[in-house]
Amino acid sequence: MRVRTSKGWVFTGNNSSGRSLKWQTRWAFPCSWLFRLLTSSKFLKIAKSTQSTDRSPSIIPKVSGNGVKEAGKKLARFIAPLKEFRRASGPRRPLIILSFDECHKLADRLIDTHGTLFSELRRVLRCIHKEPIFSLFLFTGSKFDTFNPETLADPSRRVQEGELCTLPPITEISFDELAYTAKEGITTLEEVVQDDWMAHLGRPLYAFLSHVSHSLIHSSITAVGSLGAHYDALQTEKSEGLMNLAQMKLTNCNGPITKSELTSAGILACLSVRFALEFDLSCPSTRSVQATQVERHMRICLAASPGLDCLLTVAGSEPFLAKAAEELIKLSEQSPAELLKQHKELNCIDRGQRGELVALLLLMQARDIASEKASSRGWVYLGDFMKALLSQGVHQAVFSGLPARFCPEDKDLSFGARFNDAKIWFNHVIKIEDGDMIHIRHLWKYMSRGAMILCPPGHYGIDIVIPVCFKGNTLARNNMTAIVIQVKNATRYKEKISGNLFNHMDPFDIGLLSSEDDPLPVVRLVFALASNDPGVTVAPHPSRHSGHGFTAYDIWCAGMSPETFGCIGMDRSSYIHLLERSLQVNQAYDLVDVQEEYADTEAVSKRGAARRRVRTLAGSGEDHNYKYEMREEQGLQVGNAGGAGRG
Repeated sequence: MRVRTSKGWVFTGNNSSGRSLKWQTRWAFPCSWLFRLLTSSKFLKIAKSTQSTDRSPSIIPKVSGNGVKEAGKKLARFIAPLKEFRRASGPRRPLIILSFDECHKLADRLIDTHGTLFSELRRVLRCIHKEPIFSLFLFTGSKFDTFNPETLADPSRRVQEGELCTLPPITEISFDELAYTAKEGITTLEEVVQDDWMAHLGRPLYAFLSHVSHSLIHSSITAVGSLGAHYDALQTEKSEGLMNLAQMKLTNCNGPITKSELTSAGILACLSVRFALEFDLSCPSTRSVQATQVERHMRICLAASPGLDCLLTVAGSEPFLAKAAEELIKLSEQSPAELLKQHKELNCIDRGQRGELVALLLLMQARDIASEKASSRGWVYLGDFMKALLSQGVHQAVFSGLPARFCPEDKDLSFGARFNDAKIWFNHVIKIEDGDMIHIRHLWKYMSRGAMILCPPGHYGIDIVIPVCFKGNTLARNNMTAIVIQVKNATRYKEKISGNLFNHMDPFDIGLLSSEDDPLPVVRLVFALASNDPGVTVAPHPSRHSGHGFTAYDIWCAGMSPETFGCIGMDRSSYIHLLERSLQVNQAYDLVDVQEEYADTEAVSKRGAARRRVRTLAGSGEDHNYKYEMREEQGLQVGNAGGAGRG
């Protein structure tokens, strides 16, 4: 039956399987359901027996004459009997949306023709283009060129000649639609670490999942679905059921995931979600890798070029998905550094130029270790995080250390005493585009979704920011401070504090504080990762007030070693390998253009050497300086300006 409401027409009835159905014309019609509804004998019986209160027909009339065109016209009149609703300037256009989900099945080529099922369907649907009916094709597959080809590659001659045009693809999606509103000064740390809060952050997509049964949700692993809606739908064991769903979506697997089911693509998805990995568009295989990640592993297509030849993709900030990724990485029994180092698509990943990706791996590993000790609490104390990050041998020096810059009231307060109640909470990374976002007025927002901040390239003074809730659990700007980190992968930075790096990390200069702020103490770390000599140095305490207007505890961390970082174990070689790759600006030298099983190590090395020779004097390596012989520096004498020539 149909009922007219202030929001439009609502249709109710039973389909051929006897299930109760209900639609409202304000929303889209899934085409398979619409077809089954309109052809159901039960629906027609209900429609015939229903007395309508207006002049519109009580049942959909039989189509004759102009076929699709006539059917579209009659369907529009059936949905909206009043003419004003069907006019171009009417209040509701389109009235009807025909939604074709998983439409990659329409990409199949037709026999004895250049067209596809999609191109034929598009031609038929054009017959009703004057009606208030809009067709929406949804897909996550990789055959993008079938649905949005270049103009000259379109199977329609009229499109090729410019007589007709196609609509550009819609890559935008809704985000945080089901999220709870975070309110400064009201929202607490205890709230934001709960599964209920995290599950509602991110993609809502199809909210109808909240009305689907528990068993039906578990039987589907398609990319359409909302973790928040799923959480609301579950009656019992909500966290466990939601975790299973998130892991299935990340790995594109059915049922509970085992170690043997973790594929290379699934591992890349887990690493991407946690570390906000970006792809190097200059790598030849990047396009196919990104397409697979979007199609099967929850990566988001942010934008696309005409013809979809170039995809711009991102890993969204979805803390529950990051939590699922964390569990899957643990299941692999390897650290994130090991998984990334041996991943076959490492060449496609943007590794950064300063070693910041290696620093993020260290920080996340320390967080995970500290989180295990925190049990189910979620957040961790800053002190526990620092103990997990740094070698046990330096804990005493760090926690008893006094500030290197201080306000008078903080002069004699040690690191351990000042940050006794400070807490951190993050399980993934957000790479920001605007340096103003690291200001303390924004930091509580990042903590509300469990994120560590990677600064944009070239940001003054620092590379990474970890938001800190200074005391209690209230998330507000006057209760926020930060751990700020500068990463160096140059070998000239040694074990001891050098240069004026800490001076360049002034909280006011880097944008963390403004002149009107009442600053809380900050922690400043420098990671001199390429130092050959490991060690941790606490900056000395000055004898008198520095007059800088802030308090800072400065720690210099040198070398990629367990003697510096307590979170490094048997995976030290993986960290070193990744650090060396960050120093390699041009990845073409080691690019392998044959299948992995046919790649001979010696041949790859020789080809890399030949490529470096082409880049003469681009680097200090022997291959870059192939035809240049240097005299020994010891005893080297420089002749006068009028010395001998070529001789």
